[in-house]
Amino acid sequence: MTTHLVKRITYFDSSVGIVMQNENGPCPLIAICNILLLRRRMRINPSVRSLLYEDLVKMLADFMIEETTRRGPENPAVEFCMQEVLDLLPVLEHGMDVNIKFKAVGECETGTGLACFDYFSIRLVHGWLPDEASSYNELIKQSSYNQITEWIIKKNEELTMDESSRDPSTIEQGTQAEEWLSDSPGQLTYTGLFALTSDLQENELCVLFRNNHFGTLTKRNGNLYSLLTDIGYVDVNDAVWESLEDINGDMKLFDSDFKPPTNLGRQGNVVAAAHAASSGTVAPPKNGNGLTQAEQEQIDFNFAQSLVHQDIKEQKRRDQRRQQVAAERRQPLPKASSSKPPPSQNKKGTDCVIS
Repeated sequence: MTTHLVKRITYFDSSVGIVMQNENGPCPLIAICNILLLRRRMRINPSVRSLLYEDLVKMLADFMIEETTRRGPENPAVEFCMQEVLDLLPVLEHGMDVNIKFKAVGECETGTGLACFDYFSIRLVHGWLPDEASSYNELIKQSSYNQITEWIIKKNEELTMDESSRDPSTIEQGTQAEEWLSDSPGQLTYTGLFALTSDLQENELCVLFRNNHFGTLTKRNGNLYSLLTDIGYVDVNDAVWESLEDINGDMKLFDSDFKPPTNLGRQGNVVAAAHAASSGTVAPPKNGNGLTQAEQEQIDFNFAQSLVHQDIKEQKRRDQRRQQVAAERRQPLPKASSSKPPPSQNKKGTDCVIS
C-alpha cells in the first residue's frame, strides 16, 4: 500500500494539512484532495503524519456523501454523477489520461476522468498554447494532443512509402506538429502563461496539467503559484509555494505567506536536494556546449519525437493497467456509510474528517 506523508502549512491564517506527492504517485487525486483541504471542505487531524491511498479515497467518498445530501439526495442525476466518480477513484491511483486542446487554458476533450474535477467544482487548466505569431498557430490551436500525435505517426508512415505515393498535406501536418512539440517541450508557453494569469481569479484554486502531472495552482496578488507537494519538501517549512512566472523551470520558492523564505538555514541543502529530485523528469537538452543553431535544432527535434514515442508507450502501459484493474474490480467502489464514521479499531478511520 502506498503511503503519503502529510505536511502542515498555513493558508489564510489557518493551519492546513496537505498531502505530499510520491514519485509516480496518484497526482490527480492528490491535487483534488489538496484543493478541498485548502478550501477547508475537508481536514486532516494535526496528529496525522501519513495517509494510505485508501484513506484519501475514503476522505473523498465521505465528502461526496455529504455533498450529495446537500445538493439533493433524491436527484437521480446527482446520484449518478456521484457513483461515476466513486467508480473512478480506484483508477486514479494509476494516473489519468487528459487530451489537451490547444485553443484555450481550460480546453480539454470531454471524458470520463474530467467528471472528478466537475463534481468537486475544480477547474482543470493548462498553459500549453501556441504563439499567435507562429507559423503553425492556426493549425495547432484547432487541434488536440491526441490529434497531433496521430499526425506525427501518419507522417512517419508516409515517409516509408514511395515518394510518388506520399501525401504532402499529411507530411506538412506532421511536420508542423513536430515543430510545435519541439518549441514547447515543457508543455508551457509564454502565451499560455499570460493566458493563465489573465484567466484565473484572485485566490482561485485550480488544478494545472503540465508534463503529465496534476498540480495545485493559485493566483495571489496577480501572480501564479504552484503548491510544492514533492516529498522532498515535506520537512522544509518555509518552502510551500513555487512561482510560475517562467517557462524554463527557473524555481523561486515562497513561504505560506507567499513571501521569499528568510530563514531556510540548514534547510537550504534540503531544498537543493528536493529541487534536484523534483526536476528529475525528462528535460530538453540546452545549448551550453558550443553547438551550432542547426545542431541544437536537430537535438530539440529528436527530443520532441522521443517525447511522443514515450507518451505513446506510457499511454499503452496505463491503458493495460487500467483494464487489469477494471477486471479485478468486478463491483464498483462501495459507498461510504457515513460522513462521520463511528470509532473503530482502525485509527486511520477517524483521522480524516469533513468540516
